[in-house]
Amino acid sequence: MAILRNQNTAMLKALIVCLLAVLLASLCMCGSGASSTASTLAQTSGSGTSGSPDTPGGAPSGSSGDSGSSGGSSGASSAGSGGGASATPSGFPSSDHVFVVMLENQDFSQVFPSGGATSCSSAGMPYLCTLAQSRGGIATHFYSNAHGSLLAYLFNTSGADWRQKPYDCTGSGCASSGVIKGENIVSALTSMSKSWRGYFESMPSCGFLGKTSGNYNADHNPFKWYANVADTPSERDNMCPFTQLSIDINGNALPNFGYIVPNEADDAEGTGGQSARTLLLKADNWLENNLAQLLSTEPFQPGGDGILIVTFDEGRVKGKSGDSSSDDACSPTQSSGCGGHVAFVMIGPNVPSGSVATATYHFQDMLHTIIHLLGLTEYPNEANGAADIDLFGN
Repeated sequence: MAILRNQNTAMLKALIVCLLAVLLASLCMCGSGASSTASTLAQTSGSGTSGSPDTPGGAPSGSSGDSGSSGGSSGASSAGSGGGASATPSGFPSSDHVFVVMLENQDFSQVFPSGGATSCSSAGMPYLCTLAQSRGGIATHFYSNAHGSLLAYLFNTSGADWRQKPYDCTGSGCASSGVIKGENIVSALTSMSKSWRGYFESMPSCGFLGKTSGNYNADHNPFKWYANVADTPSERDNMCPFTQLSIDINGNALPNFGYIVPNEADDAEGTGGQSARTLLLKADNWLENNLAQLLSTEPFQPGGDGILIVTFDEGRVKGKSGDSSSDDACSPTQSSGCGGHVAFVMIGPNVPSGSVATATYHFQDMLHTIIHLLGLTEYPNEANGAADIDLFGN
């Protein structure tokens, strides 16, 4: 009887073990399926709602955010802005560190006389040309949306120019600091708890809302005109002198998004009657002397995710740097009110050296690309439905 009892106990234990094994296998399969589903959703999502209670006339508002559409891969000739949404390219990179440098008032042909990042010794900006050749690429058909510095800066940070009332923005200012209550890159960043900083050469202090100081001019600072920055002390203090960049690098505190603006003596616009050649070389020297520390940081080394964009607010302007006429060139997707054909360079470990994008692009495409790289979900105004400036070799 004891033997039988022991046999029954052993059989019961074996049965329990089998049942547990089956249950655990089932749970693993379910977990794997859930993980796979979540992964698929993460890859196919990225769309958000781009709507604003306060948007400029003519800019789309309240429409569904796109899914990170692509403008065209390296060497592509498909339309960029105005071409509608298209599939996200496979392997489009993500970045935790995207920086923009804004320069002024020079044409693409003045920066790249050869038509690309070649013959750098004779280029208008040899250092920038070399960076594009060895550490990045260029978009050969990038057009400014309008003449007037501030209009360009507003467009590439909000996807709109805000000319109509009550904003009354022009190339040199708006109705008042903080007048614009619509969506912009800062609202997209803060909604995803991402950090940002503007670095302005010659700005006297962080949070400065004045119009000018030395060679700093507020028409080269889009952020002071946005209500979500000007009216919020913590955000306002993200507008800082350029010297803050070195402090942030040394403190291992680089923001997710950085916006770098040289002063009017160093940005290729100039404050006097210098020639375009002289101004470009001076701006090029400024880049070489002031970006080396940023480009030596970990995000910009092999295996890093850093992206640096260098571009211009507009093409040549009559009466500046000896130019007798303005570049009002328009692209196939914008028929009037254009700001000319300007240089656009993208640098980073994920940008194949010497990449060339030949699709047509504007500032809304630049903003769209920045938002997509940073993994944000809000595409403000005309950035919604714009294209990625794809220099990533997909």
